[in-house]
Amino acid sequence: MLARRGRLRHSRGGRTAGVPGAPPILRGIRGTYAGATIPFDGKPIIIGRDPAVAHLVFPQEDRNVSGKHCALTYDGTRVMIEDYRSTNGTYLDNGSRIEPGRRLVLKPGTRFYVGSRDNTFELRQRGHHS
Repeated sequence: MLARRGRLRHSRGGRTAGVPGAPPILRGIRGTYAGATIPFDGKPIIIGRDPAVAHLVFPQEDRNVSGKHCALTYDGTRVMIEDYRSTNGTYLDNGSRIEPGRRLVLKPGTRFYVGSRDNTFELRQRGHHS
């Protein structure tokens, strides 16, 4: 598992109440980043296989994930996800594909996956752990 700029954190423990006003976090649910907590630090979180551009870098062998697959941005009030016209798509947990090139607002509790359900993440309010 690779992550750049020291963003990756592992956490454990039970579910707790969210911290009001705190930025949300990205949590790995399944796959390479399962169990990882990735904080938003004002810069986009780019997901992909290309270590030259991605912050969450997937192994080169994971052909379900494109080199520059998608990005999440936090503007201080909301998180948006954008698929970068990836080969295998970015999907909400309900199976609906995120339209390439368009930003979609995610709410805390939303799960999405990149390329396949094997690479699932969840947007959480800071302070929630499982």
